[in-house]
Amino acid sequence: MTPLIKEKFEFFFRHPTISPKGGLDNNFSTLYLLRRDVAMCFGFNPNNGTKLEPGYQALWPGVMGIFAGIDLLSKFAEGDSKGKVGERFQNYISRYISRSNAFEIYGLRNSMLHSFGLYNESKNGVQRFVLAGGNFGDQLVTQLSETTIGVDILKLYGLFENSIPAFQAALESGHFSIVLFEEMFEKYGGIQIKRQV
Repeated sequence: MTPLIKEKFEFFFRHPTISPKGGLDNNFSTLYLLRRDVAMCFGFNPNNGTKLEPGYQALWPGVMGIFAGIDLLSKFAEGDSKGKVGERFQNYISRYISRSNAFEIYGLRNSMLHSFGLYNESKNGVQRFVLAGGNFGDQLVTQLSETTIGVDILKLYGLFENSIPAFQAALESGHFSIVLFEEMFEKYGGIQIKRQV
């Protein structure tokens, strides 16, 4: 791995608790910023991972942020950002989050991001979702009825965070194309934020 590729990996996969400062021409990693925002939505201080005051949460946008993060990472995994969103998203879920629940999580993604609700209708049928935190035992997804699916969003958050170092390790070991990573990095790796002093 070249020093420049290593620098891009360190920049993109920077842990969200590391002090926020720009890198690579004062840009910020899109993944880094997203993970910090999701942490805050789930009630954690993004600077050190400690719990914020009770009730200081915004779970709905937090889950939406997780889905945006999976969409982002799936582009890097597939080296593609055009079309096949569902396939990319479900491939990432199957590889790094849950081998058996990619279809349900993709349905939840669609219901929340496209309809701002918990109802998804596709050619495969109707899905109604119930979101909870820790209420389904150790299951990420629980079938509550023929069309109703329970999803543990706290487990989803943990699995999303755990998927990131696993995906990074797969990239670093050569499981995915570095050339494709660089192509996606140029498009989606960082954004510039100018802060007022």
